[in-house]
Amino acid sequence: MQSQLSLALTTRTLVRIERSFESCSVDGYIVAVAKKWFVMLVLGDGITFVGYQAYRLIDLSMLTKPAPYAAFQEAAIRKRKLRRTIPRGLNLTSTSAMLSSANAKFPLITIHCEEKDSEVCYVGRIAAVSRMSVMLNEVTPSATWEINLSTYPLSQITRIDFGGPYEEALAVVAGSLKHSRKA
Repeated sequence: MQSQLSLALTTRTLVRIERSFESCSVDGYIVAVAKKWFVMLVLGDGITFVGYQAYRLIDLSMLTKPAPYAAFQEAAIRKRKLRRTIPRGLNLTSTSAMLSSANAKFPLITIHCEEKDSEVCYVGRIAAVSRMSVMLNEVTPSATWEINLSTYPLSQITRIDFGGPYEEALAVVAGSLKHSRKA
């Protein structure tokens, strides 16, 4: 699959992916590929870009290229003058490196531990990251900062989202961190 993803990246092909954790597919453009992870610029149902999602390669169950209805979707993208942006400086060499680089470029990131619970995600800013875990300053769904830090094992992270409208809305309403958090 890695070679097919790399080809989709090189040819700028709109793709559809399916993963074991999700009952629905995701359409978008591959913007980065590495040994363990790949990143997509996701195309939402309204044919607009809705941020980036990084997925573990091991969880990819199907890749369709081009995506069904790609001609229509790409015509809408062109007519709406939407630009495919590629976040520069993302480091996909490891989970910790990717988390750190996404955290440096975007106000909030979302992590998913779908093997544990596919219905839950955690949104926030990274306080610390090591080879084994990440400590997150979390933002609640009501856009308030949690008092205590949360720790998640890197091995449990299956997906990382950033640059999407939900993260951006939470960041605007929550504002910046005012004081240090407790572990």
